[in-house]
Amino acid sequence: MHVKEAIQKRRSIRKYKDKEIEPEKIELLKEALIWAPSAANLQARKFFFVSGKTKKELEKAFQQDWIKKVPIIIVCCGDWKTVNEKFWDGANKIYNHLDVAASIENLMLQAVELELGTCWIGKVNKELAKEILKLPENLNVICSVAVGYPAEKGEKKERKNIFEERK
Repeated sequence: MHVKEAIQKRRSIRKYKDKEIEPEKIELLKEALIWAPSAANLQARKFFFVSGKTKKELEKAFQQDWIKKVPIIIVCCGDWKTVNEKFWDGANKIYNHLDVAASIENLMLQAVELELGTCWIGKVNKELAKEILKLPENLNVICSVAVGYPAEKGEKKERKNIFEERK
């Protein structure tokens, strides 16, 4: 599959099959996360692949019922302390968000190639998720990503023209 095809095929999926994801596919998703660009190459991000009993507990941090059918939720965190040590310019928090976002895009494109569905989830009780996962103080929950075998095709939505040329 070419990158362009994966980009255009990616959809937000909210209905999943009751099917476990093979360990080798999970490893490929993890590798995709690692290879994303990072501010000053600090790689100040951490991803928690949550399933089973812990996922059941983590569902309390979400306000969407469809989360219960997802086999894996990836909790995406930024290490604010590491970034803060390098950047002190007041914009340091945004670097965590940008690094995590770049990783998530890699993950989503890899998932398309693996015939997995994903959904980027911004609406999560971050403090509750941090508490449930017993995360250290230096990690901030930024968002989550649902991953599984899709039970729906996903809606293709029109795209706006977002370009302007200036010379």
